[in-house]
Amino acid sequence: MAGDRHLAVIDMQQVFAEPSSPWATPRFAEIVGRVWDLVVGLQPDVTFTRFVAPPLPAGAWNAYYARWPFALVRPDDAIYRVVAPFVVGRTLDAPTFSKWGPELAARVGDGTLVLAGVSTDCCVLSTAVAA
Repeated sequence: MAGDRHLAVIDMQQVFAEPSSPWATPRFAEIVGRVWDLVVGLQPDVTFTRFVAPPLPAGAWNAYYARWPFALVRPDDAIYRVVAPFVVGRTLDAPTFSKWGPELAARVGDGTLVLAGVSTDCCVLSTAVAA
């Protein structure tokens, strides 16, 4: 299954998995097994992305974080941790919804980008549109 495909696992993080989180994604746990199957099938061509807060929000992000101040923590905070079993592999951090950029583009090369994640109406879609 691997070869010319690169899997980007978008933001499978504690902040979206934890039911008490303001950013909890309904049914997060239900998708973990399916995403894991993709990871196993496409190893080693897998990148795990993390949405992280910028050190200093600017522009439209000021209003965003005024609404979600709990998220203004360091990237190593537990809320931004990738959930188990997705604790291995290459990671890419970005303070934006889209994870597409020079670093991910270099990993994909001329291959096909495969996307998986739980926040499909936000970060996954933003990455797909940008790619």
